[in-house]
Amino acid sequence: MHKLFSRSLILVSILWIASLYNTVWAIDKKSPKIFKPVAPIKYKVQDLSAQLFSDNSILYVSGKIKNSSFQPIQGYVLIRFQDLNNTELGYVETVLNQNNPIQHNALGDFDISVNIGKNSRISNVSVEFVEFGK
Repeated sequence: MHKLFSRSLILVSILWIASLYNTVWAIDKKSPKIFKPVAPIKYKVQDLSAQLFSDNSILYVSGKIKNSSFQPIQGYVLIRFQDLNNTELGYVETVLNQNNPIQHNALGDFDISVNIGKNSRISNVSVEFVEFGK
């Protein structure tokens, strides 16, 4: 009885330790008995806004990045400009959270004003978080 309890306790401990690691598991459709680790989602873009000002020549972009990882993250935001065909026309970088780390489950904000000219072909704006040291 004591050995069974010890083995159960060890198994529960191993499962608990494994759950502490930030790994998501997905089932492989070809072989349902094999599991593959999938990269966790570390951040989410929220409250993204892009507005034109000054006769459509100034583009103001703002938003927030939510840290969905279990560690503090720090980095910057890369904002890409695209036309109707999703061809990249250019990009800008801006600070995130005043260059301070974003704690787990917290939000960091960003905003930037860009002079895009009066005859710009920009029709789409995409945002990407770039983590320092990655």
